[in-house]
Amino acid sequence: MGVLAAPTANADQVWIQAVGRVSAVDGCVSSSADDLAAGWTNWAGSWEQWMNSGTGGYTCTRSITWAKDSAIWDACVRLSPSGSSWYLFSGNRFLPFGAPAYDDASCASLDVGASLYQDVAYAGSLPEAQAICEANMIGTLAEIPTWAAPGIYECVTPPG
Repeated sequence: MGVLAAPTANADQVWIQAVGRVSAVDGCVSSSADDLAAGWTNWAGSWEQWMNSGTGGYTCTRSITWAKDSAIWDACVRLSPSGSSWYLFSGNRFLPFGAPAYDDASCASLDVGASLYQDVAYAGSLPEAQAICEANMIGTLAEIPTWAAPGIYECVTPPG
């Protein structure tokens, strides 16, 4: 899997959220699948100066992305480790059935006669892929195909 280009800077709007905890051994709550799919990080143990009236203490912290950068995002990706075609993901990390295929890792030379034969998402996790599939094809589910490279998910219509 190769990456052609990605933004060099990120202007996402992020809020750091922290809550106090009693000690270092107290765990942090788990984030929900919806929070993770929205791009929020898991709660993680930390120590911050603001706790205990400024004397410091243990906290649980996470980052909440509440606005995404509109910078252009492109990636030229081989969907299958054994495949010969490359596909250009732009912006929303979704490719529909019939998207053009390329002969090269820079997605500069079209693979004439080849095209994508399913709808796919390019994501860092299944919940993120689910959000991408749902945003582009309402009612679909993200699945991890056995043939795919890491980060590639199929957007499928559930049976029934």
